[in-house]
Amino acid sequence: MTQGPNEVGLAALPITFALDDGSNSSGSFSQIASAGEWKTLLNSLNLGTVSAQARMNFFGNDGNPLTLPLTFPQSPETGTVAASTIERTITPGAQFIMETTGPDSQSVAVGWGQLLGTGGITGFGIFTNLTHKWEAVVPLETRKSSRYILAFDNTGGLATGLAIANLVAQAAVAPVIIRGDTGAQIGNAAINLPALGHTSFMLFEQYPATVGKRGTIEFQTPPGGRISVLGLRANGPALTTLPVLADVGTAGGSITHMLFDGGWTQSFTVVNTGVASADATLTFFAENGDPLLTPLSLPQTGETLSATSLTRTLAAGASLLVETVGQESRPVVVGSAQLTTTGNVSGFGIFRWLLFGQEASVPLEALNAASYVLAFDNTAGLTTGLALANVTSQPASVSVLIRDDTGAPQQTTAIDLPAHGHISFMLPDTYAAAAGKRGTIEFVTPVGGSISALGLRATPTGNLTTIPVLAK
Repeated sequence: MTQGPNEVGLAALPITFALDDGSNSSGSFSQIASAGEWKTLLNSLNLGTVSAQARMNFFGNDGNPLTLPLTFPQSPETGTVAASTIERTITPGAQFIMETTGPDSQSVAVGWGQLLGTGGITGFGIFTNLTHKWEAVVPLETRKSSRYILAFDNTGGLATGLAIANLVAQAAVAPVIIRGDTGAQIGNAAINLPALGHTSFMLFEQYPATVGKRGTIEFQTPPGGRISVLGLRANGPALTTLPVLADVGTAGGSITHMLFDGGWTQSFTVVNTGVASADATLTFFAENGDPLLTPLSLPQTGETLSATSLTRTLAAGASLLVETVGQESRPVVVGSAQLTTTGNVSGFGIFRWLLFGQEASVPLEALNAASYVLAFDNTAGLTTGLALANVTSQPASVSVLIRDDTGAPQQTTAIDLPAHGHISFMLPDTYAAAAGKRGTIEFVTPVGGSISALGLRATPTGNLTTIPVLAK
């Protein structure tokens, strides 16, 4: 095992035991960047009812352990620790936060992270470039799929990038299939990764077939292997991570937050990951649950229309882009959307704040969990917001529990939503218990109901980042 906190004097971070690297792997962070104007925050949470052990391992592009300078916002007196492995016992409901950074004058260190844990350990990451005011979330990849599909868009000044990590201790060759937005194959390749290795790049630099085009790129897991993939979208001053699709079912899902007018626009990307044509329907709902008449544009066909729902047939492998057509002079319109389908269709949304040129992605929520947990941080000028949608045609009363970052309960309340209703707000404006603190807020799904939730992180410099809401 590489040097850990016990060897470097982290007395403030109690360690009870070391984990076997093969046990209870919670997941991976496909991209970590440190120094050279970059930093990465990693938040590990214990969603279980008993204390649990967590270990974070860092690996470089070459697959060797990656030693990083780490700081601990919850225990700033600890100072900076250089380590490639960090271990921690996390009590029920608590969080363990660390940041990796380094001198801007140094070359950026890039790699990936492995989170091993017992019990209810999970988490997410956020990487930041302060010079460019970029910030983007890195979800914890827990899926073990045979293929991962990223929708790309390299048109109109947009650029799509990716990061891919080899999660096993043997070299891997991952086959790549590139398709245009009609579903037709336009290229193929392979990515060679060393044992526990990693790479990241912009698609147009690596694959000429993607230049000036929309489509999908599929990464196939080598036999006996395991990989994780992260998508990235650059749009002027905005940097946004993109959901990567895997193991797509036929149930569709909810896009928790959508908005247009008043300086905002929204796009929806829908992908047929199946082997046969399928219908996909987007249905739009206002905050009060009524059907929401939405002005739409379909860039691939040039079509414009206003509708409360949109149905299109997608060929196997095809992708569809739908954009709202907003007017800045009108008040902002807020709501949610639902995707239904006759096949293996999924997707995501992206909303854009025109005033600051910022974007944030909205994943499709396809789970029906008993509850959802959002980690918040309202310290040092940060502000956390949330959106909550009722996916069913019955009113819902959602129980809410707020905890601080030690897991101690701070407040209990409820949110009442009409059928197909929606609500969004910044946490400190509504819950005093969350003001000036770090912690979690849990939303309990009503009996017989279904909800979806989304977190939003706003920085003092105007960055917007959506935060994964974790299923419990």
